[in-house]
Amino acid sequence: MAEKNTGPADTGHSELPDDPLQQFLKKIAGVVRIYQKQLIIAGAGLLCLILVLSGVFYFLAQAQNNASARLLEITRQAGAIDSEQGPEAYEGIKDRYASLIEDYGYTDAGEMALLRYAALCLEIGEPDRALSLYESAWKKLKNNDRFNFLVLNGMAHAHAAMADNEQAIFYFQQVLENQSTVLDDQALFNLGLLYEKTGAPEKSRQAFEQLVSEYSDSMFADAARARISG
Repeated sequence: MAEKNTGPADTGHSELPDDPLQQFLKKIAGVVRIYQKQLIIAGAGLLCLILVLSGVFYFLAQAQNNASARLLEITRQAGAIDSEQGPEAYEGIKDRYASLIEDYGYTDAGEMALLRYAALCLEIGEPDRALSLYESAWKKLKNNDRFNFLVLNGMAHAHAAMADNEQAIFYFQQVLENQSTVLDDQALFNLGLLYEKTGAPEKSRQAFEQLVSEYSDSMFADAARARISG
């Protein structure tokens, strides 16, 4: 008698292989099982990094807000002082600027405070102190296109106030070469005056003529025209 086949009946259909997506997911699951501990540690580390960065951004935002509020208050106080009282009346304002810069010098408001402090010193007849502040600002802001032309202009005015005409000319020329054109008309007018003082009348005339030609609506244009015709 023939031996019976007790195995499974052949239905004509073999077991279908996994599709590529299923194979990929199985491989991923296998990797996760093998490296489960390492992945948990890495995930915790990533979470910690996110929390740290969130804290840093929050701290910087708060610092900027605090610095801006203090700068606004100092500016208001400075504006309320009668300039006829003399430089001594601004001692408290200078101290407040210095304190703000020390506390928040890394913020935009802190950098603006440094520029305003320097401008105040220049305004009240302390060009040497102003120049020192502008030089400090230049180290921080020379690559900052929002502020660097203001620093160059401030250094030019400080040198002019100290009768260092050659350096003043140099920095006003730097203002003209800077990417910003906001102060170009003022720089040209001051160059015209400085060239007059240093015995270079032709350069002086050229500066005034360039001002009238390129910035005919400038507040300095009429004075430049008078210099040319006079």
